[in-house]
Amino acid sequence: EAMEALKKELTGVDLAIYLYDYAFFSMIAYRSKFNWIKYNEPEIYAKAKRYVSLTGYLNLKLCGVFKDARGMQVGYVPYQAKRQDWYRIKGVFKFMGIRRDQLPDLVPLGEEIGRITEAGHEASGLPVGLPVIASAGDKQCETLGGGVFDPSQAVISYGTMATLGTTIMHHIEDKKLKFYTFASCVPNAWNPEYSIYRGYWLVTWFCQQYAKESGMPEFLDRMNEEVVNVPPGSNGLLVFPFWTIHPGLYPHGKGMIAGWVDRHTEVDLYRAILESIAYALREGLELIEAKSRTKVQKLTVVGGGSKSDAAMQLTADIFNLPIIRLVSGEVSAIGAAINAGMWAGFYQSYEEGVRAMTHEERVFWPDARNVAVYEDIYNKIYKKVYSSNEKLFKELERYSGKSLE
Repeated sequence: EAMEALKKELTGVDLAIYLYDYAFFSMIAYRSKFNWIKYNEPEIYAKAKRYVSLTGYLNLKLCGVFKDARGMQVGYVPYQAKRQDWYRIKGVFKFMGIRRDQLPDLVPLGEEIGRITEAGHEASGLPVGLPVIASAGDKQCETLGGGVFDPSQAVISYGTMATLGTTIMHHIEDKKLKFYTFASCVPNAWNPEYSIYRGYWLVTWFCQQYAKESGMPEFLDRMNEEVVNVPPGSNGLLVFPFWTIHPGLYPHGKGMIAGWVDRHTEVDLYRAILESIAYALREGLELIEAKSRTKVQKLTVVGGGSKSDAAMQLTADIFNLPIIRLVSGEVSAIGAAINAGMWAGFYQSYEEGVRAMTHEERVFWPDARNVAVYEDIYNKIYKKVYSSNEKLFKELERYSGKSLE
C-alpha cells in the first residue's frame, strides 16, 4: 500500500527518474526506514527535524556539529557510493521519504569532523578540544587494518555477521545488491563487501542448542578439539547458512541442514556450519571478482572465528588460497587508529601505518586432498541448493512468514 501511495505522489521528472531505474529505486524505496516511518508513524514523521546514524548522533552530542563521516553511510539512505556523497538528484530523496536538510553534512575520510565540547566532555570524560576524525565502518576499518590495499587481497571477518571485502580504486556495484560497495578508509577507494547476516552467529546458535550441561565456553573448546578429526565434507552433512535471507542473492532463502543419518553427532554439525559459512563467502568472492575483473591471491581472516585452527584450515582449503591470521584481534580498531594517525602526521602513508601496527601470526596453506573434496561439494552440491529448493522455500513462507524480495 505504501509503495502504491508513493507512486501516486511522484510526478514529472521525479516519476520519470523513478521509472527509468525502477528495479533499483523501487527496491531501496521499499526498504527505506524513512518511508516506514512516513506510512506507519505519520505523527512522528511530521515532527522529525533531523535523521542521523549512531555516529552522527555521537558527533552531535560530543562535538555539537550536525556532521558525519562519508565512510559511515550504510543502509537504505540516499547516498551515492560512487561519489561518496548524498545524491544530487532531488527525486531520490522523495523516493526514500526524506529531505536533504534533514541529513548531516558529510566529511571526507581522514578529515576533522569537530572537537570535543564542554558538554561532550561532561557526557563522555573525553578531554575538551580532542579532535574527532572521519573514518569508516567497522568492516572497512578491518579491511585497512588487515593490510588490504588492492583487489589481489581480501579480508574475511568471521564475526556475528560474516563478511568478505577487498579494496579497489574504481567504483563497482551490483544493482541487485548481491554485494555492497562502501567507501574505503583509504581516500578515493572503495570496499566491495559480501555479507552473511547470520555468520558466526550460527556458532552461537549451535552452542545454545547443544551446550546444555557443560556450559558454552567449555563446549565450544571441546568442539574445536574434536572437529579436526571430522573429515572435509562433515561425513556427508551439509548446511545452507541462510538463517536470515540474503535479499539480493537468495530472496527466498532459508537455513537448511541436509544429509542427516543416525551416525552423525554434534561435532559433524559444527564442522558443517563452519564449512557452510566459508562456502557462502567464496560465492561472494566470485561475485566480486567477476564484477571487478580481478583475482584475489591472498586472504586475511579476522574476528572471533579466526582463533580456531580448524576454521582457518578449512577456509584455506575451500578457497584454495593461503589464509593469514593476525597477531592482534582488534583489527577494526587498528584500521581506525591508522586513519587518525594519518591525520595527526604519525604516518606518511597508509601502508606505513599498516606495517607499524599489523603483524602476521600464522599462514594456513591449502591441502590439495581437502581442496579436491571441497571443490566437488561446492560446485556440485552447495551451488545447487537454492535453485533446487527455491519452490520449497517459497512454500514454507506460508508458515514461516514472508521474505524480502
